[in-house]
Amino acid sequence: TAGVVDIQTKTGITSPGLTLSMYGGSWNWLEPSFEYGGRSGPVDWFVTGDFLHNHRGIENPTGSFNAIHDTTNQLHGLAHVSAIIDPDTRLSLILGGFDGQFQIPNNPGQPTLGFAVNGVSRFDSSKLNETQRERTDFAILSVQKHVDTVDLQVSAFARYSSLRFSPDWLGDLLFNGIAQQAVRSDTAYGVQSDGSWRINEQHTLRFGLLAQQETTAANTTSQVLPVDASGSPTTDQPLGIVDNSSRSGGLYGMYVQDEWHILPTVTINGGLRFDAVDQFTHEHQVSPRLNVVWKATPTTTVHAGYSRYFVPPPFELVAPTSIAKFFGTTAAPAVTQDDTVKAERSHYFDAGVSQVVVPGLTVGVDAYYKLSRNLIEIGRASCR
Repeated sequence: TAGVVDIQTKTGITSPGLTLSMYGGSWNWLEPSFEYGGRSGPVDWFVTGDFLHNHRGIENPTGSFNAIHDTTNQLHGLAHVSAIIDPDTRLSLILGGFDGQFQIPNNPGQPTLGFAVNGVSRFDSSKLNETQRERTDFAILSVQKHVDTVDLQVSAFARYSSLRFSPDWLGDLLFNGIAQQAVRSDTAYGVQSDGSWRINEQHTLRFGLLAQQETTAANTTSQVLPVDASGSPTTDQPLGIVDNSSRSGGLYGMYVQDEWHILPTVTINGGLRFDAVDQFTHEHQVSPRLNVVWKATPTTTVHAGYSRYFVPPPFELVAPTSIAKFFGTTAAPAVTQDDTVKAERSHYFDAGVSQVVVPGLTVGVDAYYKLSRNLIEIGRASCR
């Protein structure tokens, strides 16, 4: 349920010049791409992009080899520019973008709900025409500075994501009781800073902060049929319902940690983290962290630790819906009660040992115990 991902972009030094390529294959797969890198004095740059077209945009809902209505066209781009200001200062900029258009694949032979819409009561589910467009753009501007025994990085970032779902207005009503055009967008911007101070041979202090403001918008236009007390439509003429909402909020956090080499073979990492969320929910928590690592032998490492976690719900996924607007229609919800989604709070204990068998091969056994609200999770992983 967790992992560490280390992503390093190519640079103008490692990949200079222009590279063009074309990839193709089954399901009408076509993917032209380019890479361009270079360096001029203290400035290094690398840019890449590709276009993807195939008939396998979304997982096939049937067992057939070829999906029905599953074409996708996607654009991906990434740019990285880095400049050395002086021997102790570096400025970098990362830009990225994605724009994808997807057909929603169809599952033939599905039954309708049994009522008519505009005089039509039959529909071939293999002929549905639902589409979705997704877009994400981001920018990160960072400054790295080294001063004596202190290393500091400050980054400003911005991100925009959007999703637009276009229904099959007639088919969705007949199969689902609702046809809804939905547009979701999320804009976030903020600053993050991390630093380390090597106090002496025994202590290294690490610290950081995060402040993020976010705005999410949800706009939907729905078509439904009014129903009577028994749930049967009273007319075959669709009723339009508009439901638009937006909300802004923030995430804030800071931490401090001391890496203490108490003995040549024993390291203790202890620290505190403060997190706060001010969105649909308003919560905060101070989270202690403690981890001990013992280098028992040159090839054997033993570790044990405890962490307190605070994970706010994703802002763009928990927007409330005005369900009262759908009462008395074919889209009336079965559940009418709702609670605000809260942040997950958990205690996490872990212990393990790793053994270097031969250079390049490490075998490890790790066990953890996670206690969250209404959840106890126990697990282990081995061999890596």
